[in-house]
Amino acid sequence: MDLACQYRKKKDPGCSEERLEFSGLANTLTPTELELFNHYLEHTSKDPSVDSHDQYALQIGIPTLACQSNPLMKSVLALAAVCKCSDLINQTSPSPDESDRALVVHFLSLGHQYHSEALREVQATLHDAGNYDRILANAAMMGMLRSAKSNADCRLKSQLHL
Repeated sequence: MDLACQYRKKKDPGCSEERLEFSGLANTLTPTELELFNHYLEHTSKDPSVDSHDQYALQIGIPTLACQSNPLMKSVLALAAVCKCSDLINQTSPSPDESDRALVVHFLSLGHQYHSEALREVQATLHDAGNYDRILANAAMMGMLRSAKSNADCRLKSQLHL
């Protein structure tokens, strides 16, 4: 699936730094998916612990490939959903209320759904040699997803005293 998007740097008028803008996604992603993709670009991909080469891969390479590969886009969305879940867990009080819990469950469910869809689609395209770069990028995203989900699960269990 070609999501027909290209990134371009856009100078943010209220800020001195440039940010990436992906055109064409509003026509192909649902509002929830677009929100998650934007969360990935603005927050999830900005890991301060990686070097500049890895930053480029996370902030430009992966999103650009995701625009050309539905399974990779699903993995990006899954990682962003788990990241939003972690953010919610970190922002809530020591005893979260029902709405906080419902949002956490919602984002964990979304992450699981996108991850499952990505796995099925990757398995269906493994035989095509033209997809190897996307499959390898997807494998890296799934590894990051597993790590993020484990961290979110641990924090959630400690917050809920399980």
